[in-house]
Amino acid sequence: MQRLIGSSGTLGTRAVTLGIAFLLLVSAVVGSAAAEPRLFVSGGSVESDTALVGADVDVNVTVKNIGSDGGGKNVAVKRNGTKVAERWVVVGADETETFTETMQFEEPGRYVIEAEDERIGTVTVERATARVVAENATRRTVELRAAAVPTTEPYAFAFPKSDRSVAVDSWTVEATREEFTQRVTTYGDPDETAARLPGNASDSVVGVVTVGSTDGIGSTTVRLAVNRSRLRAAGLDASGVSVYRQNGSTWERVSTAVAEKRVDSVVYEANVTDAATLAVGRMEPSFSLVDTAFESVDSDAGQRIVLEGVVRNDGSVGGEYDAAMFVNGERVNETAVSVPANSERSVRLSRDVTEPATYEIRLNDADAGSLVISESQVESGASETPASGDGGQGRDGGPSIAGPDVSADEVLPDGVPATVLGIDTLYLGGGVLVALLGFLAVALLLRGSGGGDTGGFDEL
Repeated sequence: MQRLIGSSGTLGTRAVTLGIAFLLLVSAVVGSAAAEPRLFVSGGSVESDTALVGADVDVNVTVKNIGSDGGGKNVAVKRNGTKVAERWVVVGADETETFTETMQFEEPGRYVIEAEDERIGTVTVERATARVVAENATRRTVELRAAAVPTTEPYAFAFPKSDRSVAVDSWTVEATREEFTQRVTTYGDPDETAARLPGNASDSVVGVVTVGSTDGIGSTTVRLAVNRSRLRAAGLDASGVSVYRQNGSTWERVSTAVAEKRVDSVVYEANVTDAATLAVGRMEPSFSLVDTAFESVDSDAGQRIVLEGVVRNDGSVGGEYDAAMFVNGERVNETAVSVPANSERSVRLSRDVTEPATYEIRLNDADAGSLVISESQVESGASETPASGDGGQGRDGGPSIAGPDVSADEVLPDGVPATVLGIDTLYLGGGVLVALLGFLAVALLLRGSGGGDTGGFDEL
């Protein structure tokens, strides 16, 4: 048998051939792998980092393909680790693609948004929001938006902080529905508002708050912070400030309390209904006495001087008018009457006198005139029912006068008691007299009808 042995050249050629074949095979495998798409989530964003309950929030997700061939991928969008949506995304070779997923949040809280394993952002969901939507040197507008506020208890908005001279510190509503929108504008310069302030209050009102709408709100508790320097500039004491509510062309004082005293400001609290326009500061009524009159009537003491006056309030805010009656310069009676803005009210005071004299009568600073009381008037005065604080008005508004009171003591002889066994002596004596007269009348009748009969009356 003949054995063939290759030469060294032949072996080298074969090795080269095998190497080339191996390289071609590896190249084919690598080339095939490089041609496949390679997709992944490269980033994204959320429309807003805060949102209202039930509101739409857009989530933007970007997918990148670094492969040399186009392809697609299912991208899962997760909220706090729970998949809420999935999207099939097709991306060309070496390209990016962005898609938007809209989601809603049914409960308030903080939510982390992810696409696949990439964190996109966080969203804080609230029942209501308060945001500054307009601002300049003298005013600021805050928009209040409610989406799921309670209707069975008050809800306090997180009002944006402010260092202005007059600012809303807190805004708490009693809502009648879960959703509503309000715009609250605070004016540090009242002259810039459309509110018609009283002429005598232009310097003593330090701020005005207007509310665009009160639909869906029953009442509002507002806290207003007023800078102490602003109070001093207006000449106001911290305890003398009130909140007022505009009602047409007039203003109504709202019950106001000092909620907090700070180093640089004082916080005032008031509860209002239908708070369209509010003012903080001080407004004064404008009182005047337009008429006075007096008369005298009989009383137990002698004579009663009854003084009446008509008080007018020409101011734009109501108030209490303190009325005092003066007799011969002495303050003898006083009262207070509430007079609304642009209105009139009557006031009535009285004083009993027991001495004959000339009496000078005055209502506050208004001279009503003089009254002469004679001796006969104070001695012969009729008895009157006890006077009340309004001068003893009767059912028709005039003085209530009683008739003279005559007692048994004034007509019985001395030594005769006024009553016998609790019965008035006058009534007892009168009854006996009537009975005796009746008996005599019956006896006379019997005698006249007895004829010749000698019995009967004679026997008596």
